[in-house]
Amino acid sequence: MIGIFVFLFQGSEQGPHEKLLLNNLLAAYNVLERPVANESEPLEVKFGLTLQQIIDVVSMDSLFIDRLTFS
Repeated sequence: MIGIFVFLFQGSEQGPHEKLLLNNLLAAYNVLERPVANESEPLEVKFGLTLQQIIDVVSMDSLFIDRLTFS
């Protein structure tokens, strides 16, 4: 399951306009900056994942194919 998840979300395909927009928006992005007033304070990050639909269940392999939504 994890292997499939990692495989599906390795990258994205985009059109030339979206690529240009993302390049312009992220041109001055600094990965070392944090959205806190005091850098010594911890930053709480919440990540949600919702099972939207179970598409298929293969009982012999204990495998199910699903559709997930990030929230």
